[in-house]
Amino acid sequence: MLVGGGGIPNYGDELIIRNWLTWHGSHSTAATHDLIVEGYRSRVLQSTFSDSFPRAKWSHNVRNARLAFREAGFWGALDGGLTSGRSDTRSVKSAFEQAKSAAVMHIHGGGYINQKWPSHAFVLGLAAAAHTASGTHVVATGLGLGPLSDPNAEQRRLLDQVVDSFELIEVRDEFSYEYLQRNLTGARREKIIQGLDDAFLYPVPPHESNRRTLHVSLRDDKAGEGMIERMSPEFVGAFDRHIFWACKPADTVAYAKLAKKYPFFEVAGVRQLLDTPRLGARDVMITERFHPHLMAARAGATGVFWSGSSYYDTKHGSLVALGSPFIPDGDTDFSVPEQHRASRIAVEDAANVAQKQVVGWRISNLS
Repeated sequence: MLVGGGGIPNYGDELIIRNWLTWHGSHSTAATHDLIVEGYRSRVLQSTFSDSFPRAKWSHNVRNARLAFREAGFWGALDGGLTSGRSDTRSVKSAFEQAKSAAVMHIHGGGYINQKWPSHAFVLGLAAAAHTASGTHVVATGLGLGPLSDPNAEQRRLLDQVVDSFELIEVRDEFSYEYLQRNLTGARREKIIQGLDDAFLYPVPPHESNRRTLHVSLRDDKAGEGMIERMSPEFVGAFDRHIFWACKPADTVAYAKLAKKYPFFEVAGVRQLLDTPRLGARDVMITERFHPHLMAARAGATGVFWSGSSYYDTKHGSLVALGSPFIPDGDTDFSVPEQHRASRIAVEDAANVAQKQVVGWRISNLS
């Protein structure tokens, strides 16, 4: 049972799901048994992945259950999941029955379990309840937990109780690792792995081209509008190809604003980005979003990112710590071609993939 925040659609979430579907379909009991994929909308998951993964089943039972706790706050939702086996709420009971019947419940990344979307804490509690009820193996990978305030004494005991049920919890950034090390007690800290985003499970698809491409991934906000305004014809004209990454349906509004100024930009949606991101080492990426930054830097491209919040500071900062050559946008002068900068994260990508696959094998070896 693969559980997470995908199915909106959102490029990063769907990339992570695609990676784990490929892995579990090749290396675990899911190759011969049912694989249930839980997300926000089962129809979106099915339409995105069913052609490539016909054996998988698509569900949003867990989403329906956690929404019962959307007013409960992070710790209330966590407790709601932990006590789901005693719930009288139909959606919660349904999610619990499904979870406890799974051999393995795998909560995949990335950054949706935090105070920004507090009801998702229900998923962690649900996993612990399933383990207690039937021995379901529960694991979590590639999580980003910020922003999240430190718990009080009662909440810390609740966190300890939930983590007791997990075989491993991998987090993708320093904030998340230090948070759990600081707030867990005893040997529970040893279950926490300071690892990588789930996108690292497989290499970036190779793309050989003599054309240098400008990739742009923006949200519909003032920061995105400002970056479009600063993209001069000289800067944009230095590239042979131009691709806008529509990572979510809402991003097409930002694309429309860019296309008014530069109508020759191609637009790539989630499915196209999953299949053919077309990233080359000579390319440049201008992005507000995290996974375009991650994939481009791994391919050896350089670029500029805009954060604008502590949430994105942690995400983009984790890539800079890994050796991304991207620089933060500080009213960058896009009047001259962006200079290429060496990408340590690209040089070390094979080692990072190998590290991530060790976690994959640990999950696959669970019975």
